[in-house]
Amino acid sequence: MSLRTLAPQIVRFLLSGGVAATANAGTGWALRRVLAGEGGHAAAVIAGFSVGTVVSFALNRSFTFRATGGNLKRQALRYFGASVLNIGLAALIASGLEVLLGKVLTGRITVAQVGDAAHLGAIAVTTIFSFLLIKYFALRVQPTDSPSN
Repeated sequence: MSLRTLAPQIVRFLLSGGVAATANAGTGWALRRVLAGEGGHAAAVIAGFSVGTVVSFALNRSFTFRATGGNLKRQALRYFGASVLNIGLAALIASGLEVLLGKVLTGRITVAQVGDAAHLGAIAVTTIFSFLLIKYFALRVQPTDSPSN
């Protein structure tokens, strides 16, 4: 499959990700105000990520990859697994980049800037990985799939 063929899906993937990130942040922001106090921040983050993941799954399934003909339960489980894998990968990449950039850029930028650059690098790599993982694994429609199962 050529980049020209994938380009519309990539654009839809990025748009869906933006909507999901907004749902995540908005939910977290609202709940932090409602759940102020001990444990409120953690609960807001968990709820925000949960809402964002559900929105991401729904948009990627119906809009980005148009994979609604697949088995919903199987796709949801694979999507969740792919999300967990992607979080672990992002943490590893960010940690590695932070060490590498810290050694290369010591004295040129602050420790906080090194952390920010490592985080952005992890986002860039995992966005590409996530697109491929979701397209070819999580939301892949199999010939034996039945939409109602």
